Amino acid sequence: MDNIIGIDRVEAFIRHFVEQPYDPVKAHEYYLKNRELKGRSTSGMSDAQKEQWTYSKDQISSDKKQKVAADKLANDQKIEAFQKTADETRKRISEKLKAYEEKLTKEADAERISIATKLKSDIANVAPIPKGVSGDQRAILVESRNKKIDDIRNAAGLNRNDLASNTKSSRQDISATVSGEREKTATDLKATITKTRDAYAKAKVELDANYETTYQKAYNKVITTIAGKPKTKGKGSKAKDANDFKPKDSNTIFYTKAEMAAKNHK
Repeated sequence: MDNIIGIDRVEAFIRHFVEQPYDPVKAHEYYLKNRELKGRSTSGMSDAQKEQWTYSKDQISSDKKQKVAADKLANDQKIEAFQKTADETRKRISEKLKAYEEKLTKEADAERISIATKLKSDIANVAPIPKGVSGDQRAILVESRNKKIDDIRNAAGLNRNDLASNTKSSRQDISATVSGEREKTATDLKATITKTRDAYAKAKVELDANYETTYQKAYNKVITTIAGKPKTKGKGSKAKDANDFKPKDSNTIFYTKAEMAAKNHK
């Protein structure tokens, strides 16, 4: 199966979002229409970073969605083509079976007619009982003639049986051949579709991975090329002055800052 994702196309798409200059007006307009942020953290981002990341991310997502849809359509069309080819093969097999059945039936009918015609002709050729013969002589001739006719009929019966047997055997042979061809068609179709779907699934994983790279590069560009939030000083360990150690009541000992530092040092 052709690789579902073109590496050149993805690389070009990555360069498009990583190398293009930041357009704050365009990004801000897009941000106002698409405020929902998903995926990578925007915590700590400036508004400008959020706007550009939202714009870039949704453009990448739109491109990926179109690519996924196109790849799925192409894959479905390939499978449909395989199924159509299999249907045509099955149709040809059925037509071949029908043609063979018709030919076999025609030949068998012709053979049965030939057997019947020969039977009639052979019986007609048996010599009749001569006129004027009577008594025991006639009885002997009649018995002999009847035996000849019986032999002719038995031979015709055997021929009909052989014909029926041969026809049945031929039908079984072609039926077995057709069944084998149909089974092979179904097996080949299943294997081809499985292979195609496996290749599609593998390429889909590669596509996801490539687009994740695209997302990350676009995200990194936003972080590194657009000014972030100004850093604010955290609540540090402000040096305590004497007021920090003001006694709670008159019985509490009061220390100066120097005395407290010396005390803490001990």
